[in-house]
Amino acid sequence: MWRLILESNHLKHTDREGMIATSFLLIYLLFAYLLVYWTKTVSGITLTRENFIVNIFMYVVPCFGVISMVYFRESTLSSLGMSKRKSLWILGLMILSLVFYTQDLLLKIIIIVISEEIIFRGYAANRLRASFGKWGSIVIAGIILGLLYSVVPFVSKSITLSELSVYILIGIITQLILQKMYFRFNNIIMPMVFHTGILFIAL
Repeated sequence: MWRLILESNHLKHTDREGMIATSFLLIYLLFAYLLVYWTKTVSGITLTRENFIVNIFMYVVPCFGVISMVYFRESTLSSLGMSKRKSLWILGLMILSLVFYTQDLLLKIIIIVISEEIIFRGYAANRLRASFGKWGSIVIAGIILGLLYSVVPFVSKSITLSELSVYILIGIITQLILQKMYFRFNNIIMPMVFHTGILFIAL
């Protein structure tokens, strides 16, 4: 059933939706750079507080923004790879992670993974694929994702072009694997679980 839902959503997404999704990702990227720059160089807030603010505005706010935008436009969340019930569980898990937010690594990973999967796989994958094809969607979303990964290193210290290229390559590979998994299993839960496990092992 989920395969039919995703295929129908893929077919109804137009070039306009793809351009909207691309514009959203670029605005999100710019916002992330400005946010991290402000918290690290202007605000003077403590590191713990800084991490909390960055997680709220860099991940949670855009995630809720995407969910609200899609639901308002389509009156359903199926194009994000979620049923209404699953979305409530996912958002509830994110809110609990914020309520009990500390320096706990797992809670940070949960917030990051849920937001990234909803934005880059649930929202962007279908819409970019409809406009730019399978590989075009992976490259576009992957480049933006890689640049997003480079935000903190870029603001904290200058990074070389080769280092930036590595981040972009990681972004493209990540998008390739998780986007393929998203369409293979026809929902967003499997990429979330896989992504969480990989980050927890890596970090």
